[in-house]
Amino acid sequence: MFTKLLLVAAFIGYAAAACNMKSFQSKCMKYAQPMQEAGEAAQPDIPKICCITNEMVSCTEEQGCAEEMKQQVTPAKGQLARMCGSYNYVKGCSDGAAATDAPASAMSALPSLALITITTLLLRC
Repeated sequence: MFTKLLLVAAFIGYAAAACNMKSFQSKCMKYAQPMQEAGEAAQPDIPKICCITNEMVSCTEEQGCAEEMKQQVTPAKGQLARMCGSYNYVKGCSDGAAATDAPASAMSALPSLALITITTLLLRC
């Protein structure tokens, strides 16, 4: 009985991890048009290309389609390694959510504290 349950659980886990092309197309193909536009621009926006490529690869992996889409994912990962080595990917960057190339130190409280101090000093004069 336990063996049957184990086999059923394993099959359900495999089926859940399998690629659902309909889900992949609805969730991941939205990056195709922005990627094409970014690549055709007169002056390529490298951070934007890195963001969209990361979004596409991450989405493909999240949908369980990395193995099925290996011929597309492998070159995309190679492109990320070559072009985007110093780029820090933030999930959702293509939606404008926290899209930044700034180092983490620039996001600390120190710049805010310095700005408050300078503003206070200027207002006292």
